[in-house]
Amino acid sequence: MQFENYKMTIKLLAQSPMIHFQGKIDGATLRGSELKPKLDRFLIKKIENWNPKNGVDKKSIAYIDKEKKALKYKVTIMGENGESLGLNEENNKKKFNIIYGDRTKTLVLRNQKLTILCMNQPLQELIKEYIIEFFAVTNFGYMQNKGFGSFMPEEYLNNINECKLKDDVAKWLKNKCGAENCYYIEFDKKLESITSYEECFREIKDFYDLLKTGRNHNGYSRAYIYQYMHNKKINNEKAWMKSEGIAPALKKCGDKRCIETSSNDKKNKQNIQNSRYVRALLGVASKVEYLNALDKNNFSEKVIVNIREKSKNIERMDSPIFFKIIDRCVFICSNRIPIDIYDKTFIFSEKVHRPKKNKAKNLAIINSNEKGKSIKVPKKEELQDVGFTIDDLLDEYIKYYNGVKPGEDGKYLRPSEKNKAQNGNYAVKNLAKNKYVRRWKQNE
Repeated sequence: MQFENYKMTIKLLAQSPMIHFQGKIDGATLRGSELKPKLDRFLIKKIENWNPKNGVDKKSIAYIDKEKKALKYKVTIMGENGESLGLNEENNKKKFNIIYGDRTKTLVLRNQKLTILCMNQPLQELIKEYIIEFFAVTNFGYMQNKGFGSFMPEEYLNNINECKLKDDVAKWLKNKCGAENCYYIEFDKKLESITSYEECFREIKDFYDLLKTGRNHNGYSRAYIYQYMHNKKINNEKAWMKSEGIAPALKKCGDKRCIETSSNDKKNKQNIQNSRYVRALLGVASKVEYLNALDKNNFSEKVIVNIREKSKNIERMDSPIFFKIIDRCVFICSNRIPIDIYDKTFIFSEKVHRPKKNKAKNLAIINSNEKGKSIKVPKKEELQDVGFTIDDLLDEYIKYYNGVKPGEDGKYLRPSEKNKAQNGNYAVKNLAKNKYVRRWKQNE
């Protein structure tokens, strides 16, 4: 890829659908207002350590506004023919259930033509050197951390073999995330149509859900981060929420279900007092929802737990676990946990929503607690003392996810790749058909 007459033209091949707020418009494109600020930030980080072979002075790189960190070049983007899928349309409501919240957006799978106009030669050299790496570590649009909105330059993909591509992407992702390892899930063939990505995103959802939220149907598995922290002697927010009446705490009472009362023993009270909001380390959302039911088919009420940071400086935080789809691989890497999240206090408050016509009997009622109760995220020093790192969490989880390592109850999450036919003590048996996650090794 070269500049000719101050202009570089790149054909970007869509590697995964992008969730677009204007996707129903013909030719809806990757937005320059999203791409350029991201590319600016990426290049400015590279400038600090840039050592080009031609010895160009970094001070000669042109800025539009140095204080606002805006480099002096322009981008234009044109969308080519492609597919779109309205998430809220009747036939598509059950598709891509990894997408939560606002489903009025549209899935778009469309190649793009990117033109970069730059008059400054040192900046041209910088862009030429790093533009492929930029697209390899960057996604666009809504839910981009989960793998949506991936693009790669056609010229690069057409001139590299699969092994070298994996080497490049793994190296670039580890460098960008500051991670020790990069992992990947490999599919049998390249994903091309929008619907072909359903399986891909189901894999991503299963992988991430079992890490952060666990599974309570078709087999039970507690969220792995809870298991991991329990082994580190750090208690989590789940039992604390139940003891404070914030989240459903139900147990069977004969043929009924009733409120589960917390134990009064000193050890239990101490555990609750020492609880921490550990799931915040994997991202912060504004709320979580639970369904209370007398049985799995008779939902009786919805409990919405609102979560807010006490100082109101943190509204949400993206998960540090990053997914990148290229060709027929899903790459997984861990970003660093933002330092601002450690030791922060969060307020949990809950409301109960009941249906107007309630046919259920013997309801377990949880009193609304709109004022809320507070709990802290672990301190960084507290985590260091027990040997926690995001890299170690992810590495241990992948061993568990692959069925190599049992959970705290002695059960394996699913059969291991080496013992697929073996009848084991598995927590979630229907994961047996999921792909296995592999750690990338250089020149594997």
